[in-house]
Amino acid sequence: MRKFLFLGIMAVQVLGLGCQRHEIEIPDTDLGYEYYPLELGRSWVYTIDSLVFDPAAGGTFIDSTTTWVREFVVDTLLDGSGVTMYRIERYERKDPGLAWQIKKVYAAGIDKNRQAIREEDNLRFVPLIFPIKLDHSWDGNKYLAEGLLVPVAGEAMELFYDWNYFIESKEEMVSQGDLQFFDVITVRQAESESLINVRYAVEKYARNIGLIYREWRLLDTQCTICCSGDLEQCGSLPWEQKAERGFILRQQLVEWE
Repeated sequence: MRKFLFLGIMAVQVLGLGCQRHEIEIPDTDLGYEYYPLELGRSWVYTIDSLVFDPAAGGTFIDSTTTWVREFVVDTLLDGSGVTMYRIERYERKDPGLAWQIKKVYAAGIDKNRQAIREEDNLRFVPLIFPIKLDHSWDGNKYLAEGLLVPVAGEAMELFYDWNYFIESKEEMVSQGDLQFFDVITVRQAESESLINVRYAVEKYARNIGLIYREWRLLDTQCTICCSGDLEQCGSLPWEQKAERGFILRQQLVEWE
């Protein structure tokens, strides 16, 4: 069974996400920090389904996995600039009946520039900026080195080029499986596609809960395995059939405290 490590996340197949769209307005005096709640004792449990594409002899090997992930806020610390960061432990298991196993520790906080910060695997991201406003855009990957290569199933990929974060929508209620979340924003992080690659990334945050949904489709192809270099044939195929490396990841919140 092939495995990959990227930001401590293992990719999976998406569970259905239904929603009712009703635009809401957030007052200018409301910074919206509640979309990124960080307090000691908070925890979130997610299911993460993934498909990982790995070029192999005779074709592309596709590894499909489901992982349960628990993130638990356990401590605080000050970073070099005096910002309070929260230490978050990440646990994983492959089945709800198994014991949780700690996998890593990362940090999150809100800095003096009203930026949400997430530091993981020596990478620093800005998933949100405040105040929360519809169509507000920012460079959420500005702390990453230009041309950064990340290993996915042993293949080095430039995952984060052509990303531009913006708040795409605000909704009064989103249904996700049997759960309903209220006051939800959608952050579009990337949405570009060419014949040989696709970079699609979106996250959803609920007020007073935090991240409830993530979907990433980060895939490359040279059209050699699927189509022997026939670009016309390659262009007509869905990515699930022509991808030679990369992953599809869908993450869904199922419990929180």
